[in-house]
Amino acid sequence: MEQTEFLLSIKQDLLDLKTLLTSGVSKNIITDKWIPRRAVMDFFHYGPTQMASFEKDEDLIVARVGKRKFIRRDSLEKILNRNIIK
Repeated sequence: MEQTEFLLSIKQDLLDLKTLLTSGVSKNIITDKWIPRRAVMDFFHYGPTQMASFEKDEDLIVARVGKRKFIRRDSLEKILNRNIIK
């Protein structure tokens, strides 16, 4: 009986994990238009000071909710496209 309960518990954990992975939460994406600042920092390997300079110098669209910042995906894509090396 205990083994059956244990297996059912594992099955439920796997279903919960599958739901989490398919919901987009694990991809660091808020919506298809906004990316958390931390995800952008991790992508570019920028620290807080370098990221603050990047936000000021480039044409990034940034939204603030409380202490958290989010960057508009299309503004980041424009910067990347402008800096393509041929």
